[in-house]
Amino acid sequence: MKDQQKTVVLREYNTATEANIVKSMLEANGVSCFLSNENSVFTPGFFSASSTVLLHVMEEDFEKASSLIDQIPEAFTDEES
Repeated sequence: MKDQQKTVVLREYNTATEANIVKSMLEANGVSCFLSNENSVFTPGFFSASSTVLLHVMEEDFEKASSLIDQIPEAFTDEES
């Protein structure tokens, strides 16, 4: 029987754009990942758990993916006020 691999949520993002940028960076570095809630309805001024985009990775890639994300310059991920 083939071993089943488990996925875990690595990060949550407020926008699909930001989540897709991080997803692309992880994939370029050999980390398999996917997004959920990417097409959820977003109502400006209203925040709920269902409006966040979730970035999933394989459990075994969690540390590598976290390390890669931590290397992203803070200025890149901060939204302008």
